[in-house]
Amino acid sequence: MNRRIVLNTGPLIALGKVPAFELIRRLQIDFFTTEQVASEISIGIEMGYSVDMPAWIKVLQLSYTTSILTLANLDLGEASVIEAALQQKTYSKRLEPFVLTS
Repeated sequence: MNRRIVLNTGPLIALGKVPAFELIRRLQIDFFTTEQVASEISIGIEMGYSVDMPAWIKVLQLSYTTSILTLANLDLGEASVIEAALQQKTYSKRLEPFVLTS
């Protein structure tokens, strides 16, 4: 099974600016993001920012809502990425969520 990584908005923007999407696509890693992050990217596009998200990055729908405690400390995109990493069981060897976030 491929390793799984859940991406937040900042890393998606950075990977697009480098540009590194074609490079990371070759890795044996499944890349995901959340509906909330995809919405943030769409808003950026509507505002005229040159932001892109490749179609091969899978958009996850969370199976439950983000906790109020999490939202008190993070924005909706960041909180959803952490929740998605927990739901997808994307853990490193030390059992920490393996999440790329800004």
